[in-house]
Amino acid sequence: MLGPFTKRFQVLAFDHRGMGESSVPENEYAMSDLADDVIALVDHVGWTRFRVFGISFGGMVAQHVAALIPERSERMVLACTSSGGAGGSSYPLHELYALSDDERAQRFPTVLDTRFTPEFVANDEMARLLLSAPRPMLTGEAKRGLDFQMNARRHHDAFDLLPSISCPVMVAAGATDGIAPPENCQRLAERLQRVVPRVHGRAHVHAPGPLGHASDRRVPRRLIRLRTRPRRDTGTTPGPIRRSARSSPSWNGGIARDLRLRVHGPSR
Repeated sequence: MLGPFTKRFQVLAFDHRGMGESSVPENEYAMSDLADDVIALVDHVGWTRFRVFGISFGGMVAQHVAALIPERSERMVLACTSSGGAGGSSYPLHELYALSDDERAQRFPTVLDTRFTPEFVANDEMARLLLSAPRPMLTGEAKRGLDFQMNARRHHDAFDLLPSISCPVMVAAGATDGIAPPENCQRLAERLQRVVPRVHGRAHVHAPGPLGHASDRRVPRRLIRLRTRPRRDTGTTPGPIRRSARSSPSWNGGIARDLRLRVHGPSR
């Protein structure tokens, strides 16, 4: 997914604490803690201003980031996500993960995309490929990391913070998304100050056809075309770079955690 973006931008991609290659913290955390992690990472790579692209859970974190440091957020894309609170919450995935493996496998398709009935999947090759992709067993530290993520997600509420976001924002929704329904994205857009007013002839919320929560490969390219020219004042270190970094501030009683980050893209 990063490929189209790295042709024009330097891109910072990372694993949130407790996810992917980042270490699992000792204690539970909130969305605001993840936002602090993001700010620490952009400080680490030397970016004074930047653009934010958040999908799903990443979109929830992005809302907190842009609200905490509006003066540094140039513009933002929020895709397939919700504000929580009065703006509506995304599907309670913590309930889905509490089910048995068989029950979860049966319910997951229609949560991901409301079109994914057994009949639809039987006649759609892409849907079959998506649903047949191997899913790792979550045990030990991986399971603990997922539990922490689900706890932060279930308490996500950025609705009252949205008016403090001052940068232009495009809100993108999948018309058949069962996790972050389009109506949630509509309420999110209405709450923001500077939503991109029209996208491909549609107002406020861009619902690019019947897409569910797993956006296809066309969507990133569309979003790139909708952005203005690449920022000139990057304030970044030259790329491409791949490295691990320990974020600098302390949090949760001074506990420091490793966050896996990667910077990709053209040199300045």
